[in-house]
Amino acid sequence: MEPKDIHCCLPILPPLLDSKCTLRFNNITTPHLGGNSFKLSSISGQVEPGQILAVMGSTGSGKTTFLSVLAGRCKTENGFVSLNNCPISKHMRRTQMGYVQQQDLFFPYLTLRETLLYTAKLRLSPKIDRVDQVDTIINTLGLEKCKNTRVGDDISIRGLSGGEKKRLSVATELITNPAVLLMDEPTSGLSTILFCQLIIYFPHFPYFLFLP
Repeated sequence: MEPKDIHCCLPILPPLLDSKCTLRFNNITTPHLGGNSFKLSSISGQVEPGQILAVMGSTGSGKTTFLSVLAGRCKTENGFVSLNNCPISKHMRRTQMGYVQQQDLFFPYLTLRETLLYTAKLRLSPKIDRVDQVDTIINTLGLEKCKNTRVGDDISIRGLSGGEKKRLSVATELITNPAVLLMDEPTSGLSTILFCQLIIYFPHFPYFLFLP
């Protein structure tokens, strides 16, 4: 099976702020996945600096697999991914790419700000002012009012709302100031109001956003 109903790189907004990075993927082909006949075959495209783009397709068409390939989390049989015409290495993926996955995975007893500080300590150099970086992201994403609220687990620990958790997921990937931001269903499960609250913050960042 080839995911012919995938539509990738469809610009939904004009280019935003200037960015120096161009992402290219050429002839991406994966082996058969999950023990069945499914595979990605000959997926090619280019993402221009500052664009917000979408990957759209039906359930099971390979959107998450495609993002996983770009993020270096899925093996390929053929093809390559490059950033500014340079093959993407593991180091480049760690420092220049962010990947917001479908599931929000956090420690429920930590507050929003503690979660971001913990992430900053793991991913940022000691030479960088981690506290300032965290506070800047909190302010930009409109999370000031809930920064001292526990994340919670939706079961026994009351905490952040669904929209706040989604923004926290985005914030944890913005910690490293990536040039490319991949997002896998960032608005799934959100009401229309929460959806708008999240989308409104995207134009603050000159990144490539994939919204399957």
